[in-house]
Amino acid sequence: HARKGEVNGAAELVDRMERVGLRPKAPEFAMILEACARARPPNAPAAEKIFEEMLADGVAPSEGVLDNLRRAVGKRRFAKLEGRARRAQEAAAGPPTPSAVA
Repeated sequence: HARKGEVNGAAELVDRMERVGLRPKAPEFAMILEACARARPPNAPAAEKIFEEMLADGVAPSEGVLDNLRRAVGKRRFAKLEGRARRAQEAAAGPPTPSAVA
């Protein structure tokens, strides 16, 4: 579905995961965002909504998520969303260890 730009089909796969108790992670969100990016025209509103849901679920964005988000929403809008993405990545990584600070 993602390669064909079929956003609804890609989102349905993730919905099925949730129905059987599996929690989607970054690769699944990257797949849906890829579908948003490949849709013609790209489906920026859906991509942004999916990204917001991913962050609300506590899933840190991977580089694949960020790349597909950028392609779906465009460089200008991505620049505004990227700060939130980086903060989510940092939060998922946790506080720095004493050896990492030194």
